[in-house]
Amino acid sequence: MKYKSSFFATLFVSCIFAFGQNPKQMRISFDYIQPPQVLLSSDFKYSSSGSVTYEEEVLMEKAENDVAMEEWNSLSMTKKLKRKSVDGSNLPYNKYFPTIHSSDRLTSFVSIEGLNKSQDAKASVNLIINRPIVSSSSRKIKVAQENGTNVTRFKAVVSTSTSIEAIITDDRGNIENKNYTGVYTVTDPEEFAGKMFGGGISSASFGKVEKRNFQVSEKMALENALKDLSTYLSMKYGFVTRNNYSTGIWTFRTTKKNNYDAINSASQSLVGAYRLGIDSDMREQFESKLHAAIDVWKEEIGNYVPNDKKARISAVQAGLLFLNIAEAYLWMQDWGKCSQALGDFESILSMNKKLGRVNGGLAHYRRIENLQKDLQIRYSSLSE
Repeated sequence: MKYKSSFFATLFVSCIFAFGQNPKQMRISFDYIQPPQVLLSSDFKYSSSGSVTYEEEVLMEKAENDVAMEEWNSLSMTKKLKRKSVDGSNLPYNKYFPTIHSSDRLTSFVSIEGLNKSQDAKASVNLIINRPIVSSSSRKIKVAQENGTNVTRFKAVVSTSTSIEAIITDDRGNIENKNYTGVYTVTDPEEFAGKMFGGGISSASFGKVEKRNFQVSEKMALENALKDLSTYLSMKYGFVTRNNYSTGIWTFRTTKKNNYDAINSASQSLVGAYRLGIDSDMREQFESKLHAAIDVWKEEIGNYVPNDKKARISAVQAGLLFLNIAEAYLWMQDWGKCSQALGDFESILSMNKKLGRVNGGLAHYRRIENLQKDLQIRYSSLSE
């Protein structure tokens, strides 16, 4: 399978050799394809649709507001001023209405990395958008005057919150529901003075500020919710390119007493080996190089004798070689041997605390352990 056999792209290698220290890591970074946790569709396709829950409600409100605007326009200036002072939060010209989005516009913001959209697909993602909620508050600021004094002014802060629901159906009919809320807050640039109710901003002014900021804040709040949804969909159901995965291959400084060139040459060979993983046609050669390095490391571990301080391979070196082995098995998807190598590392660690004090050692162990558990679950979904 294309995604199973092609993990890697764009290999960047940097070697860090801290001379005078033993052990040391050869740092490497590469990209790989992360399979889905759950296979959404065996043909790697899905359809999408979207709707809003408030269309009829908004259309009715707009019609009512049109009537209210006609009434407002017929009032005298005196009556308009009186109404603004008494009922400033309910002025018809300050009314704003949420956008009634089309299905195509809503679904244009949603994607699952590595999968293709097709209206004929059995798997689907259906979006339901709830009515956005707008709130506003005032923020007190100090404004410097030309004479060097400061005066108090107020700015309106407008916040829009939009909740969405996604109904995700795989090609076997299994359904998952996910809910997200997007929020966007903007501070309007206009400054208000005075000591009126609402922190210096009248209710009529609040309504005006909300209306002129609503279109942008509504759009951004919705997009934030849809972006969160897309991230979730890709991480669970997609084939995601994980960029710049960084790890280290352990090497040891050769001394007059002990020569570790074979270990270091095996470690160096993995730089090229990971590059081979880019092309699925070179999978056999890729695994051959990893197996060759593993054989060298295992042979060297044979020189480890517990509690023998004169052994050519110390407990620390043996433990770190097991990490090299575990990571190599990880990228060959040999989960059992990867777990076994991690267990061997743990066994040495329990008897030799110096291994736990090696800079980067425990972090390397935990990274492989967590990645092995995650990738094993993900690859198993492809074979179900």
